[in-house]
Amino acid sequence: NLVIVPLVVFAHDDGVIDDSLVGSPGIGDPYFPLMGNGGYDVQNYNITLNVDMDGEQIAATVVISAITTQELARFNFDFANLSINNLLVNNQPAEYEQADNELTITPLEVLPANSPFTVTVSYTGEPNASQLGGWSFYDSGVLVAGEPTGASGWYPVNEHPLDKATYTYRVTVDEPYIVGANGTQDSVLRRNGRATYRWSSQDPMSSYLVTIVIGDLNVVTDETANGIPIRNYFSANVPDTALESFALQADMIDYFETIFGPYPFEAYGSVVHDVPLGFALE
Repeated sequence: NLVIVPLVVFAHDDGVIDDSLVGSPGIGDPYFPLMGNGGYDVQNYNITLNVDMDGEQIAATVVISAITTQELARFNFDFANLSINNLLVNNQPAEYEQADNELTITPLEVLPANSPFTVTVSYTGEPNASQLGGWSFYDSGVLVAGEPTGASGWYPVNEHPLDKATYTYRVTVDEPYIVGANGTQDSVLRRNGRATYRWSSQDPMSSYLVTIVIGDLNVVTDETANGIPIRNYFSANVPDTALESFALQADMIDYFETIFGPYPFEAYGSVVHDVPLGFALE
């Protein structure tokens, strides 16, 4: 009898991996050669967060959907040293190593070129905020400012502006905390004193733009003449006099559309935290 056995290429036969099957250590930036990672193109980050505001900890699961740009036996994400509980590639266990804010992954089988794949990472710990931005707990809330390399302090990411992706967030907090994020709010589920906010952003964006705000917040909404939703999240302690200028947002967008053309994104808004930042962004 003839038995046909399907050919499977394993990623680490004999413990040796051909260099041609390893994603490059940088995305190819001429000024910052080691920034980001090569070998794949992320399409979407699906981020589920359970936030312990009192303990200043998160428990998270992130599903990264990407496409290989070459055959891959090993590849990297940028990621702080939070404690990983489980890691899967295409729903199969994979080997991994964490060192120097890099997460190196070796899947069981070589990933074919130009093929979709998923990486699922579950982890816990205190997000790593640094002088280069990131996730910060403060007395009454959470501030996330990722520019230039703060995103990797709280989720695994290809941290270079060239690799833009869409995002979905599910963030669970104790009530009465409120959660805002990029994109649009899809739903809020309240149960047993906890609230899960689901947000999604359909416009691909660079990782340093990804933000979440949690706190005692006043939510102020508006809409432009062309129906662009505006949603602002203001810390409750910020005085009204400091917020008066935000009433002009809709008029400003209406005017800029006459100069530059239609507003290109799905929504607009601002976050005002009642906390000194110690830095400035554009």
